[in-house]
Amino acid sequence: PIINFPANIYCNNERNAILTAVESMLAKQLGLQPNITAGLKYIIEESVDNIIEHSESERGYIFSQSYPTKKYLDICIADSGITLLGSYQKAGRVDIVNHLLAIEAANSGVSTKNLPEAENRGYGIATSKKMLVDGLSGNYVMLSGNALYLKTQTIEKFVSLPGEANWKGTIIAVRIPYINENFNYIQYIE
Repeated sequence: PIINFPANIYCNNERNAILTAVESMLAKQLGLQPNITAGLKYIIEESVDNIIEHSESERGYIFSQSYPTKKYLDICIADSGITLLGSYQKAGRVDIVNHLLAIEAANSGVSTKNLPEAENRGYGIATSKKMLVDGLSGNYVMLSGNALYLKTQTIEKFVSLPGEANWKGTIIAVRIPYINENFNYIQYIE
């Protein structure tokens, strides 16, 4: 089923309990190796953290589907918030004026958290993609507003969608092959 979780920063305990249950259920049902489970948890938690910190959505959503004969798992994590563009605009980024520029910025590490007393963050999406695509040979899709981003081992593409094709919020969809003896998630952590 589609599982929804609170995206409010003050509901950490409830959200963590839901996410831990989802991660544990996936690991147990699929018999995931511990190395794959660690990568899966990182990718899910990073996506959920971005919803909490940036989307202004009341709820987030997660759905997964496994394909046991093909040995991969699809996970979709979504919100109905202010989109990547809205997050950049709220942070005062006047140079990011449309959804395509926003999705390009997010996927190149441009953070909305440029704090004078801290380093410019923005590693989470890049780390998740590198872990997923390079480490696990998976696929990564991001949709925000009318902009779409696709990253596989052979394709990296940014696209503005036509006409009414638009999502008010952000969707992350990942395909994770879950048999990989050599994967070590520590190699991908920034």
